[in-house]
Amino acid sequence: WAELVRRYSNLVYAITFQILKSDSDTEDAVQDTFISLKKYSNQYDPSQNLRPWLSRVAANQAIRIYNMRKNNNYKESNWMKTQTKTEDSQRLDVASISEKKEVQVLVRKAIDTLPEASRVALTLYFGGEMNQKEIANVLGVSQVSISEKIKIGLEKVKVYLNKFGVHSSVVVISQLIKESLSTSVVPESLFLKLSSQFPAIPK
Repeated sequence: WAELVRRYSNLVYAITFQILKSDSDTEDAVQDTFISLKKYSNQYDPSQNLRPWLSRVAANQAIRIYNMRKNNNYKESNWMKTQTKTEDSQRLDVASISEKKEVQVLVRKAIDTLPEASRVALTLYFGGEMNQKEIANVLGVSQVSISEKIKIGLEKVKVYLNKFGVHSSVVVISQLIKESLSTSVVPESLFLKLSSQFPAIPK
């Protein structure tokens, strides 16, 4: 279990934080995701890639908490209807960091400016390696809707990066999003808490 926490905690944190945008709620969602993994581990096919499966669990846990926070009467299918856009307000001072890290910061900032629906769709698609059908099932919308939100999200990220002099094709931007999401790091305090909850199994 300790190895699974080490390998996947950053992924789970990235997905849940993009949905919840709250440190305390994200911490709850991350812990609940690993609790679910341990509880239902016998239902997982070890021959399959764990990343998409765990991403679905993480998204479901985050959406559950999100809906509870918004309104206890919400259903998961209503989640995508509340799309609040984060304001593009802050200019970044990246003079003291490397060019590659600068681009990763810009990409994360660009993702943060997206409406919730596009932001989460991009995170699950590029970070969680879930296909569009899986994302649609988790979020309770059509596959066509997910495809459109991913397309719109990519275009908006491209426009945002252009403002900072980063001119790339959609294909390259897709890769930049993957790299940016992969650099998300779970806070040390939460990692230590997870490690104590899911210790290594003695050999």
